[in-house]
Amino acid sequence: MEVHAAALNEELGRTIGTQTRTIRVATMEGLASGYLARRIQEITMDDAGIRIELFSNPHIVDLLKKETDIFLSFFDPLIPGLISQQIGETAIYLYGSKRYCANHGLPKSRDELESHRYVGYIPEMITIESVRWLEQLVPNANLVFCSNSVIAQRNAAIAGAGLVVLPTFVGEEAGLFRVLPDQIRSLRPVWMSVGRDQHVLKTISRSAKAIARIFAADEKFLLGESPSLEEPSVTIPAVKF
Repeated sequence: MEVHAAALNEELGRTIGTQTRTIRVATMEGLASGYLARRIQEITMDDAGIRIELFSNPHIVDLLKKETDIFLSFFDPLIPGLISQQIGETAIYLYGSKRYCANHGLPKSRDELESHRYVGYIPEMITIESVRWLEQLVPNANLVFCSNSVIAQRNAAIAGAGLVVLPTFVGEEAGLFRVLPDQIRSLRPVWMSVGRDQHVLKTISRSAKAIARIFAADEKFLLGESPSLEEPSVTIPAVKF
């Protein structure tokens, strides 16, 4: 009854034109600031009556308590009552800057990685195992700067503090270039979750489908096969969600 009442209220509000529906999207800082914020126009173009709230949060939010409407992450939450689907994949690379290269040189092989300086997350503050990409790609890395902000890590790397492991949507920026890209690369799935009762609401369903479409359209960029985030094509492929 609650689900149907919410759907009816949404439809009535849209019919009389007095309701702007707010859609809250929660995800990690990198996905929020480095990617989704640059694609908001494509997310909202299907529905002029919505307002997107982009909530940067590294923790699992409670969709069942309606803390958010849509949750994006690098893992499947596996929580009963949620509809979850993998909507894309992103590549992880090691990046460096000209300033770092001038001061410290660059590793020429994996064997030289441990002799270099690195930027990464504060180890004891990592709450999501899938972002332990530095540990995976460069075991025993010499960390000289740590931050719980992936944007701060990127900026520190641009300034020459150290090498950094980042997903493409954060690392493919002016001032950084890939280091040993043929040897140091990993993939992370991108999952989208929506509460089963919220999924029936048209505005949430449309927003979820729009997000899935932009991930499909940007597949080459996210996988590191295209160097820049281009304007989406006029015909973005349809995606079920």
